[in-house]
Amino acid sequence: MDSGDCALDPSEVEAKAIFLVQRNSEDEILKLIGNSVPAAGLLLLNDVRTYSLEQLPEPDRKLLPSPKKAEEPKNIGRITFALLRRIAWKTFCKPSSPIYKLWSKRLPKFFDEGYFTAAILSTLGDFRIGIPLIASGLAALAMKYSAEEFCELAKPKGMMISRDDRKM
Repeated sequence: MDSGDCALDPSEVEAKAIFLVQRNSEDEILKLIGNSVPAAGLLLLNDVRTYSLEQLPEPDRKLLPSPKKAEEPKNIGRITFALLRRIAWKTFCKPSSPIYKLWSKRLPKFFDEGYFTAAILSTLGDFRIGIPLIASGLAALAMKYSAEEFCELAKPKGMMISRDDRKM
């Protein structure tokens, strides 16, 4: 399994993102992201789930999905996107950023020249996340929506937003 230590090839990530957008629904993209999470990441998610379940009273535990359902690739992809939501939001959705300005105007140049991929690779590189399918999946999810739709979808919830970011 890819450990994420290698440098990502922008043309490969962009080609994969375009392929995902053209041939897959959002659920399929999330499933592919879930399948690309390394085993160590899955173990960490399982540990967090187990610990969290122990904090809940028994009646509440019964309302949650079964462990088998929680470990399905689509759910893992959804959790992965939720974990990377703030990264994606800060990458694409700052109204003063050149990326957001071009995207919101839907300029063809923006889509043709790999701005999504470059932005994702730069940001994921800052966080030392080097898994090609996660980068392609995030870029594909962004490409599927308009700037406003994606920014609403990716906007962090509640306490994840700092006071400074709320004005964005």
